[in-house]
Amino acid sequence: MAWNHEDMGAAMKRILLASVGDADWDDQAASSWTKRAQQEIFECFKRDGYKVVVMCEAVSKGSGCVKQQYSLISKDDIVVQEQVTNPKGVMMYALAVATKY
Repeated sequence: MAWNHEDMGAAMKRILLASVGDADWDDQAASSWTKRAQQEIFECFKRDGYKVVVMCEAVSKGSGCVKQQYSLISKDDIVVQEQVTNPKGVMMYALAVATKY
């Protein structure tokens, strides 16, 4: 399957929103939201010949989240970052990097 940055970003957003749903912030549930999103994004991204790393973060309303686009990658590597915010203000952020080997 070919890489399509827009499709991968849209899939990440769907997964992030599905993981948190319409929930209010919950310290205990946040780790399960991020774990679910991380696993599903990994399954979406994995390809033969690539090492895939996925990081996810859940952030409560009013908190900050620092994001940085990684620039030290080769032209064959793929980086996709997305964030979503549910109606209750809970933000989910994900970074997926696929490095060709």
